[in-house]
Amino acid sequence: MAALLFMAVGVADDLGGQDFLRSKHGLGNTYQRGDLNALDYRRLQRFLGTHTYFADWIAFRRDEVGRLLRHWQRPTEGFFKFFHLPGSPALAVVLNADFSQGATRLLFAINPTMSETTVLLDPETTGPEPCAWRFLADQDRFYLPDAHGARRPLEQQLWLPPLSCGLWVGRG
Repeated sequence: MAALLFMAVGVADDLGGQDFLRSKHGLGNTYQRGDLNALDYRRLQRFLGTHTYFADWIAFRRDEVGRLLRHWQRPTEGFFKFFHLPGSPALAVVLNADFSQGATRLLFAINPTMSETTVLLDPETTGPEPCAWRFLADQDRFYLPDAHGARRPLEQQLWLPPLSCGLWVGRG
């Protein structure tokens, strides 16, 4: 859900302590409950991975590529290009599909279901070379450009595991 929040165009609004899984123990109205509203920073060490994930998203939104998410006016009609399967909430969206904001594009794909799925992208989006898109993040972490480990190439038939998301950046 954090990835979905941070991929929102405009201002992403998270609550204090959300990055270390702050809890109000199920109470909806905690007005005048200082014991529940106070931030327990010891949780930061306990949930350091979640905190790091939020911090990476914030850094991404602030950098040059993340500017595609920061809009002060309505994007052009062709800015978004959506791909989805009928009857499924899984989808992929290309931001800056019309190149109105320069040569950089973002592709975000999400599968909120409990089963794997495949979203079909068009050849225009994937391009002739899969390496034209670089994998940036998934539901667990951000990946450095020179990091070792698994890669998720962007293919025309984009496979999405259950409860997953992926973020790619493409140039040109």
